[in-house]
Amino acid sequence: MKISVSEFFDILEVDKENVGEITLTKTMLDKCIIDANLSVVKFAAVSGIEYTSMENGHRVAIEGKHLITTDEDICETVTVRSNKWSEDNCRIVFYKTARGDRRISISGIKKYAKVGDQVALTFGSNGCLIINISRSFGGAA
Repeated sequence: MKISVSEFFDILEVDKENVGEITLTKTMLDKCIIDANLSVVKFAAVSGIEYTSMENGHRVAIEGKHLITTDEDICETVTVRSNKWSEDNCRIVFYKTARGDRRISISGIKKYAKVGDQVALTFGSNGCLIINISRSFGGAA
C-alpha cells in the first residue's frame, strides 16, 4: 500500500507546519551553497536558529540524518523502520554570508539528490531529518 508524504510525516511524528522545502539547482549541488528560502528560515527559527539576529559571516551547525530509501518504490510499507529505509548522518549549517545572504549547507546532499529534486528538512521522532521527497514519493505532495 502506497502512502502519501503527509501520511509519512505522520508516521515520523513530524510537525508538518515546520518543514523546510528546497528544490535543488545545479549550483546548489555543485557548490553545496543553498539559499535559505522562507520555509528554511522558518524551520531554522523552530530549531532555535534566528537568521534575523545572526551576524554576517556567522554559522550555526546542527547534526541531522539523511533518511534514504533502498527501494525505488519505497512507500509500499507503512513503517519507516523497515529494511527499505536507512539513515546517514549529516551536518546542516545555517549561515549568513559576509554580505548578509541567508544560506544553508547540507553535507552529503549530492550523494542522495540530483538537480530538480525537492528536499524536505524536518524534525521527526528520531531528530533532524533530510528527506528527498522527489525520490521517495515520486514528487507527490
